[in-house]
Amino acid sequence: MALEYERLVVTTEGSQCRILLNSPASGNALDDVMREELLQALLAAQSDDGIRVVLITGSGDRFCSGLPAGEVGTLAGSGFEKLRPLLDEGRRIVSLIDEFPKPVVCGLNGPAAGVGAALALACDLRVAAREASICLEFVRDSLAPAWGASATVTRLAGEGTALDLLWTGRPVDAEEARSLRLVERVAYDFEGELSALCETLAGTDPSLLHFTRMAVQSSHSCDLAESLDLETEIQH
Repeated sequence: MALEYERLVVTTEGSQCRILLNSPASGNALDDVMREELLQALLAAQSDDGIRVVLITGSGDRFCSGLPAGEVGTLAGSGFEKLRPLLDEGRRIVSLIDEFPKPVVCGLNGPAAGVGAALALACDLRVAAREASICLEFVRDSLAPAWGASATVTRLAGEGTALDLLWTGRPVDAEEARSLRLVERVAYDFEGELSALCETLAGTDPSLLHFTRMAVQSSHSCDLAESLDLETEIQH
C-alpha cells in the first residue's frame, strides 16, 4: 500500500525513488510533519528491493530553508529539553542515510540552509543547480551545529573551511561549494544531469555500489594496508 504524504511527493520510476520536499511556500522548511514524513519515505525506500537509488530534491526555487522561521527563534531561546526531539529526529534521518544500502543523491535545486544544508551534506552525492547555495547558519542563529553538519562538512572540506562556514554562517554559491568539495557537480542542465546520474547508479550492481561505499567510508580510519585487505575481502 502506497504511503500518503502531506509535505512530500514521493514517486518511483523503474528502480529510482524520487523524494520531493514539497512545501514551496515555506522554502521547503523541515517542520515536524516533513521531518517525520522524510524518515518514513526513506524507510519505505530502504525496504523496497525494487529501488536501487534514492533522489532527494526540493520543489520551487529552494532545496530546503532549514527549520521554520518561528521554530528557530523559539528553540534558540528555550531549554535543551525542547530542542532534544529535533536533534533525535535529525539523528535518525542522517544516520539512516549514512547506513543506507543504496545510493542517496541530493539534487540541490536551490539554496539549502541550516538543517536543510545538513541534510544535503549527509547524502552520498550532491548535484547543484547554478542557483544553488549552502549556508550553515546554526551559530548565527544561536544554535550549535546539528544533524551531523559538523562532521560532514569537515569530512568534505577540512577543518579550517568547516570552522569558517559554521562560525560565520556565510552562504557559499554553487561554484564555491564545488571548489570546497561540498558538491560534486554544478549542472547547467540540472534535471538532465541529475536524471543521467541516477540512471547510471540504478543500472549498476547494487552490491558493488554498497561495498564500494563501505570501502571509501572505512578509508577515513584505515591505513593503506587495511584498505587493501578490505578491497580483497570485497572482491572475494
